[in-house]
Amino acid sequence: MSYVPEFFVPGSIIKLPELSGYTEPTDNRYIVIAIHKGGMGECIHIQSVATKCHYALKCIRTDLLCDDNTFDQFINELSIWITASACDAVVEAIGIIRINELPVVFQPWMSGGDLARSFYKLNAEQKIQVILRVVRGLNWVHKFQGVIHCDLKPSNILLDASGVAYIADWGLARPLSARICKAFKLSSDERIVRAQQKFANNFTGTILYSSPEQILNPNTIDHRSDIYSLGCMMYE
Repeated sequence: MSYVPEFFVPGSIIKLPELSGYTEPTDNRYIVIAIHKGGMGECIHIQSVATKCHYALKCIRTDLLCDDNTFDQFINELSIWITASACDAVVEAIGIIRINELPVVFQPWMSGGDLARSFYKLNAEQKIQVILRVVRGLNWVHKFQGVIHCDLKPSNILLDASGVAYIADWGLARPLSARICKAFKLSSDERIVRAQQKFANNFTGTILYSSPEQILNPNTIDHRSDIYSLGCMMYE
């Protein structure tokens, strides 16, 4: 079976009728600009032939498809990301499509890159604005959705062309509110339930930005662990 990245070749033009419900043009041709590989997923940079607008497709790495834990984690990220992206400070998940039965997130392309690479290019005022926007975004997601991020670090903060910051990568995020936790427990998708149980009992995250309690006793953490990670970013 052919999975997503195998027919996404940089420089090629492909048809994606699956995106017709999310974009205005009837022309469903896209240029593949590049493929960026991460620890768990791949981000495919595409550009609409008709509008010249840039987008991204995020999917799980093909070499990890047989790893049940990683796939569970990816499904968990999709479920929480869709909820959290109602916040303006979170990278928007425009929609989830299926290509060869594999779930793929369709999102805007963030041309400013991530904060880890852009940090030293920003002046003091820009850095302050980035942190304020991240704090407000995390507060909104925690207050209205009952979710904490659990993996805050500069590489998970993306910037658009104007340097506006957006929180990304919700693969380790965890629902805290009773209502959301109950929804996860009652979910018919056992992959989401397994992922949540796994994260609650095992350390996951980036150790340089993780709070002591997240490392030593992950099942006890709350929003204060995200505050610790923010402190590490601010100090850096």
